[in-house]
Amino acid sequence: MNFRDASLAIRKFISVQTDNPDLLKAQYLAFTRQMPMMYLILISSTWALAITHSGVAPGWLTAGVPIILTFGCAVRVAFWWRSRKIDPAPEKAHAALLRTNRLAALIAFAFTAWSFALVPYGDAYQRSHVAFYMAITVISCIFCLMYVRSAAFIVAIVVNGAFIGFFCVEWATYLHCDCDQCSSRECGHDVHRAYQLPQLRTDGCFAAAD
Repeated sequence: MNFRDASLAIRKFISVQTDNPDLLKAQYLAFTRQMPMMYLILISSTWALAITHSGVAPGWLTAGVPIILTFGCAVRVAFWWRSRKIDPAPEKAHAALLRTNRLAALIAFAFTAWSFALVPYGDAYQRSHVAFYMAITVISCIFCLMYVRSAAFIVAIVVNGAFIGFFCVEWATYLHCDCDQCSSRECGHDVHRAYQLPQLRTDGCFAAAD
């Protein structure tokens, strides 16, 4: 298989097929039930992450960006909710699915970029919440998008690729921190301090990391 054939195969794989009108209508009707749930999961998870970082991260990250993301999700929820009882023509169904396919990459990028922007402001537990947020939301989105394979794969590639790359770089930076204070837990590097977990005191309670 040459490069041209491979690119055509990839393009076909990530596109919405039009050769089966009945399948298009079935996918559309399934999305009228699945998409509102997906966006509600995104909204609730996003605000949960924002609340845990309030007081630590800037207000525009913990309130401003979530409000914008929530508004965008609410618009899409309203669209799919109004479409529940519509019997769409194949052309209309294809247009809606194609729009969802394109929005999948944009939405995945937006929520991923926002969650990464919170990482420098959190401690080890808050960073763990970022990782948990990304894992749970991407799994939920993939399940909700499973009726359109291309959209589900786009979300999986964007989020998981960014997740693995970002935290591999973060962890490599942490492991290669070789300043003199590292061994004494007095390292001033943000990435190193963020991964320091609280230490157990003699009375059984946890003391904050330096």
